[in-house]
Amino acid sequence: MNSYREILVQQSPLKLKEEDFPEDDHGRKFSVMYYKGHFPNRETYERIWLVYSKHSNSIFFPSKIFSIGKKSTKLTENGYSDWKYITLDLKDHGKSVNHKECFIKWMNLAARMKENETVNE
Repeated sequence: MNSYREILVQQSPLKLKEEDFPEDDHGRKFSVMYYKGHFPNRETYERIWLVYSKHSNSIFFPSKIFSIGKKSTKLTENGYSDWKYITLDLKDHGKSVNHKECFIKWMNLAARMKENETVNE
């Protein structure tokens, strides 16, 4: 039986592509552009770890299943919906030690699973 980690890695978080996200009291809302990040040289990358919840109108990083015993953050516990500061907070979260450690665990698991699939085929 697959663990939650394996299921997450196999299926990757679903990315909603709709543009009609609900607005907050100030007219701000989530946008699909937040699924992309930018390196200092202006190259873009996909935030494969970013999850948007329609139910709570919040974003999450499902790192909690990779960071046993670590302190939770807004993006890992209750979700994040402060759309005014989302760009800055996503950037800061991406630089955090906890995020980097969890993302490395995610990528390492993906590589091990890919090797196992290749060996078994």
